Amino acid sequence: MLIVTFVSLPWFQRTVLPSHRISFRVLVGSSYCKSKYSQKKERQPTKALTYFESKSSKEDTPTLSSETLLSLGLDIHTKSIGFAIVSGWTGQAIRHGMIDLQHMEGADAFDKVDYVREELVHLKADTEHFYKEFIGVNKNISWVVGVEAYLFRFLIGQSRAVSLFGLAELNTLVSYECRWIFQRRPFKFHASKARSWLGLSSKKQNTSKDIKQIVFDHAYPFLLGFETRYRPRSKAFCSTNFDISDAYVAARYAIRLEEERQLLEEYPDLIISNNSTRKRSKAAERNKSLDKNIEAQLLRLEEDRIQRSISELGQRLNCFVLCNGSSK
Repeated sequence: MLIVTFVSLPWFQRTVLPSHRISFRVLVGSSYCKSKYSQKKERQPTKALTYFESKSSKEDTPTLSSETLLSLGLDIHTKSIGFAIVSGWTGQAIRHGMIDLQHMEGADAFDKVDYVREELVHLKADTEHFYKEFIGVNKNISWVVGVEAYLFRFLIGQSRAVSLFGLAELNTLVSYECRWIFQRRPFKFHASKARSWLGLSSKKQNTSKDIKQIVFDHAYPFLLGFETRYRPRSKAFCSTNFDISDAYVAARYAIRLEEERQLLEEYPDLIISNNSTRKRSKAAERNKSLDKNIEAQLLRLEEDRIQRSISELGQRLNCFVLCNGSSK
């Protein structure tokens, strides 16, 4: 019989029972198992199961077109993470910046995620306190999260395998942490899909600009209190500006996906099952199942959001952000 003892596992304490220390044994041996567990017993609820059920039941469901909705967009890289927090009421970014990971070069993904988790927890608390002062302290804030997916496209010969898999590992772990911090399952999508929804492409705008520059030019008016970053020595345009604008687009698209999800729940008959043998992606099935009325409602919600951003409400929010600071 082999007895293995695990004492005080940090990840188990944080994820399952944060306030308790756990000591348990794993017993391996067929004879021992048969003698002790020969009779089948009814499963009893454990503390861990109760904890997970309570956590899953507490996931927020934001009200459609609510002024209390905030959307976090993340553009994850191995050396830095661009973020933007967008108001679902006006479509303006009230918080934006970079989480720098260059000082952790050589550290594994778990150490980086521990650092990112602490940054996101403080960012969430500070933003909620800041935003409640603007909309009213008695209102609860609800969140959605949008994360750019990884490894959809990459140039052969220009990226090492260790870098690609390191990015995939970090992206997955950070997305998982966001689910517990913000109590919402993150939306994950390719950047081109979010850009296409906003009409951001060289062909549509009939320009020769790079797509990154097109996205930045579109996002810049909505980044409240944003100061363009330049390299200290060469004074060249810093690429972190593009990371922040990409995070803004991800946050805006996450709001659209959340509104679409809630509208589909109101019209369950519109979700048509595909009986054909051809395999189709979930995104294609969802888009084909949308009725024209839902598309019209989504367009109306977006138009109302843009109108509020240029109205007196958007100007007051802009002044409030400038007085209290927005970047990090």
